[in-house]
Amino acid sequence: MSAVLGARYDDNEQFGSHTSSNASFGYRLGETLKFVTSYGKAFKAPTFNDLYFPNFGDPTMVPEESDTVEIGLQQTEPSYRWSVRAYQNKVENLIQYNFSTYVNDQISSATMEGIELTLAGQWAGWDIHSALTLLDTENDRTGNELARRPAQVLNLDIDRRFDQWSVGASIYASASRYNDPANSSELSGFATVALRGSYTVNQQWAVKLKADNIFERDYVLAQASSFSGLGDYQQPGLEVLLSIVYTPSFGSL
Repeated sequence: MSAVLGARYDDNEQFGSHTSSNASFGYRLGETLKFVTSYGKAFKAPTFNDLYFPNFGDPTMVPEESDTVEIGLQQTEPSYRWSVRAYQNKVENLIQYNFSTYVNDQISSATMEGIELTLAGQWAGWDIHSALTLLDTENDRTGNELARRPAQVLNLDIDRRFDQWSVGASIYASASRYNDPANSSELSGFATVALRGSYTVNQQWAVKLKADNIFERDYVLAQASSFSGLGDYQQPGLEVLLSIVYTPSFGSL
């Protein structure tokens, strides 16, 4: 069995003193399988901009305070590893930028519950890392979902090295989510694919090529309110980056 305990004390001139703490425990169920659990309390004071930035801040804001509980299983084998974790995060006075009103405000109580699954390993010479997040959020007062938090997100990375060459690909997929706290405007889900490759000339020099969003998917992560006339915050299409990397060798020190 293993355990980690921690504590932090903040003395904020404006918001007083606060103590944050966390505790995590692990228990082996076998040679490679482990049960883990943790609990933590957190405190976050509003920033100067949250409070006083013109036409944005609110000087009456109070600090966020949260409680998070997590349980999970994880296994590490010679050729692969996986984990599954479930968590609940309760937040009081959650600070958010409300794009419906163009000012900061706070949610008196919010709940975020989720499951995270990861799998990584090497198969047929390929290094594979994958992660899936399932998230459920709620404004406890209104019952609405929290803005701009997708319910499902998938990340997948695949890489392989051939002597001096290396190639790889990444897939990112996101489900739809609401743009505003009122849940009146929905942003569509999307998926993007990126490719990368590199050639190591010697210990000092390497050439790298990366292409993001190779299928030029149109997607937005945020929208301005209809009365502003600013429209969508459109994301880039295809992006290609060629870089030459030099790493000097200083010998043994």
